[in-house]
Amino acid sequence: MRAVLRVAGLGLRARWRDWLVLTVLIGLAGGAVLAASAGARRTASAYPRFLRYSHASDLLVATSGGVGVTTRPSGACPGWPPAPRWWC
Repeated sequence: MRAVLRVAGLGLRARWRDWLVLTVLIGLAGGAVLAASAGARRTASAYPRFLRYSHASDLLVATSGGVGVTTRPSGACPGWPPAPRWWC
């Protein structure tokens, strides 16, 4: 057993720079993976956070001014809550 440890120790002393480079590369790759996963988590929540921040509407009514198109406040539609005061 001592012979195996001695050979391993000699190998480490002879190639310590190689082991150091390998360790640094593994650390950099691990850091890149952690940064990518944190960015993905933040990106996944970005759009819902933007919608909350901007008070986005739930309904969009596009009128082209055609015949038969009527526009009325959302409170006038049965089953819909009235529009907030700041919206009008």
